[in-house]
Amino acid sequence: MIQRLHCDIHGKVQHCGFRYFCWKCAKKAGVTGWAANDTDHDNHVVLEVQGEESRLARFFKLLEIGNGHCRIDSIDKSGADIDVSENGFQARYKLH
Repeated sequence: MIQRLHCDIHGKVQHCGFRYFCWKCAKKAGVTGWAANDTDHDNHVVLEVQGEESRLARFFKLLEIGNGHCRIDSIDKSGADIDVSENGFQARYKLH
């Protein structure tokens, strides 16, 4: 079943290539969505990710492994509405 999650990610996730890393993880896991810096708060990235449950699990596992430059301290996840028109993953500069 396809799910969509809204995630608030805290840690060393700005100025370290984290959004691009999310894009790479999404491509490997086969999920869609977006990641954006929360420019109002340092060390906070917001993302939405969508896909089959097993693909979402792979995406989050890849994020946990990291890229050697970023550090995730916490991920707060909540459900979000499915976007049927979405067909890729975007690394957006900022949230708004």
